[in-house]
Amino acid sequence: MTMTPSRQGITARAAIPYALGVLLGLAACAPPALAQAGASQDAPPNPSLAISAPDVFVSSDSEGFLTRKASAGLYPWYEHGDRHTGLQLQRNTYSQAGWRAQGESVSVVHRDIHPRTAMGYQIKAGVDQIHSRQTLVLDGSYSLALTPATTAEFTASRERVETQEALRDGLTLTSAGAGLWHQVSEQLNAGGMLQLMNFSDGNTRTQVRLRAVYDLLPEHGVTLQARYRGYRASDTQVTRRYFNPAEFGEAMVAVGVRRRIEGWVLRGALGLGRQQVNDDTSTPTQLAEVSVTSPVAARVFWRARAGYNRSSGLQGPDYRYRYVMQELFASF
Repeated sequence: MTMTPSRQGITARAAIPYALGVLLGLAACAPPALAQAGASQDAPPNPSLAISAPDVFVSSDSEGFLTRKASAGLYPWYEHGDRHTGLQLQRNTYSQAGWRAQGESVSVVHRDIHPRTAMGYQIKAGVDQIHSRQTLVLDGSYSLALTPATTAEFTASRERVETQEALRDGLTLTSAGAGLWHQVSEQLNAGGMLQLMNFSDGNTRTQVRLRAVYDLLPEHGVTLQARYRGYRASDTQVTRRYFNPAEFGEAMVAVGVRRRIEGWVLRGALGLGRQQVNDDTSTPTQLAEVSVTSPVAARVFWRARAGYNRSSGLQGPDYRYRYVMQELFASF
């Protein structure tokens, strides 16, 4: 639910003392909790203080919508780039064809992910303000091994819908998901995720994602991937403020690469596929992703990611989206 200033009684700036209180509580309890989980071989032995700045996210699309997000964080309990607790302040700027909107958010961040297995959890929760409206935002996930060959993943989020019309009207999206992934054989991993996505205009989207990954050239980190995503909307008569077909499906084949070089991890993927919106004729889709992560236990930790995809959007089947992001941590 989007909260107006009079109903919420707290702005993003005024939320800082509350966030600091939560942060101090997390910092106080984090070390023993993490110690029980076992220290990672990739991590330094003792927690320290760290800052992150600048963290940057920039995206643009073929409809002329530009998003820029810049943030800085303070982490009083920092073990490495995937295990820390802190407070993050962020400035968000949106623009399109002469229109412009700006807001800010304050969030508590807690992350505990094993660098090699990717098992663990992360949560980012806070208050976001734009157009004199405040709303609670959340981004969380948890993954665990059920058996040596099977893992489970759970996700939850609450965010603003980022189009000009949706931001103007304070539209939000709350979602939750659960997935299973299984190592079918030495070279094949497959699984899927089910997500329920509830828009604050009353529309609910049910989404399924499936993926199979085959180790094509294990010695070189090359994989062959089959991906599918599809969803249905419960209400297509809501005000047209975001891409909302009754049914959407996309099937894609991709080639992925993952290499570890002296502690640095490089990843990339290129994909081609077909998509179908309602009963329309299928059209092509494209995907390109690349990421780099520095050694996780270094005093200065950096990760960056960039991507491009071509799919359907509000203006038709040739919607193109590009993004680049980075995070930079320095510990003391």
